[in-house]
Amino acid sequence: PVYVFGYNIDGKGCPAYTENSNWVYDQLALNTGVGFANAYGSLVWIANTLTTEGQQVNATDAKIRVRINKEFTEFTATGRNNGRPMYGWSMDEIATQTASKDALAEALKLINVVPNPYYAYSEYERNKYDTRVKITNLPENCTIKIYNLQGKLMKTFKKSNPTTFQDWTLKNEANIPVASGIYFIHVDVPGVGEVILKSFLGMRLPDVENL
Repeated sequence: PVYVFGYNIDGKGCPAYTENSNWVYDQLALNTGVGFANAYGSLVWIANTLTTEGQQVNATDAKIRVRINKEFTEFTATGRNNGRPMYGWSMDEIATQTASKDALAEALKLINVVPNPYYAYSEYERNKYDTRVKITNLPENCTIKIYNLQGKLMKTFKKSNPTTFQDWTLKNEANIPVASGIYFIHVDVPGVGEVILKSFLGMRLPDVENL
């Protein structure tokens, strides 16, 4: 978690931060009721950061900049906060919107098939008998239909899970490997829209002799 301490609350407590300031550490290091009271009495905000698996805090490029019209110094006005400046801001106009149809429609552009073109091998394959590509950046619910160049339906997937990809083992509905060629992948997202991808497959010959 990220801890934010107030400055000199009620004329006492945490001093102004400097790179050499150890006030919080020193208070906690006392390991006494007074030390804990001093430190936690100055605590004004805690952020429990939630990170995606494999990510770290501050790994994102997102930044918040605060620009002020007056320098950060003491001003005599109402006397509130001992004359020190106080700031506030609203994030209403830039807050994250959920279920935005425009954002969801824009996200359709991220749907992709990899590798493309497929030249007889992909890093997703698990053994020499496996053939596999992935359709990526998918929403939770969608229908995927794959057609050959003549418009014949080869494979259908009805996705309804939180994973963001769908494996295609390059087989048709009869579990027979498809031929080399160009295939069209139609992804329909209910209530949002659809996207059509074009994929080229260069299939390899099966190793029937186990070479």
